[in-house]
Amino acid sequence: MVTAAQPVRVFISYSSMDRDAAFEAVRLLQSRGCSAWLDFCDIKAGELLEKELPANIAESDVVCMLLSPYSVASPWVELEMRLAIDQRSRGLRVIPVILRSCRVPDLLADIPYV
Repeated sequence: MVTAAQPVRVFISYSSMDRDAAFEAVRLLQSRGCSAWLDFCDIKAGELLEKELPANIAESDVVCMLLSPYSVASPWVELEMRLAIDQRSRGLRVIPVILRSCRVPDLLADIPYV
């Protein structure tokens, strides 16, 4: 029996200052058949970020790190980065995407970026 492949699940990590770029990434990924998770759209009111972020990274196939001066200074993005790096051993792909010139965090230094 042939079954349809599950869409690639992508967690978008970004700073709220880069929200327009994050929305564009979601549109691009969805137009290519991926399932994109974005906190702004996918966390319900009253949910705890401390639970939602790790749970959704754990359910993802890819974490797309949108890097800018804002995101590399964000403690939430740093948490998401650490959670994602910890899960690379299970096959999670981490893809840094440089939106604007910034210092690539040391945690991502060995990963090729876009």
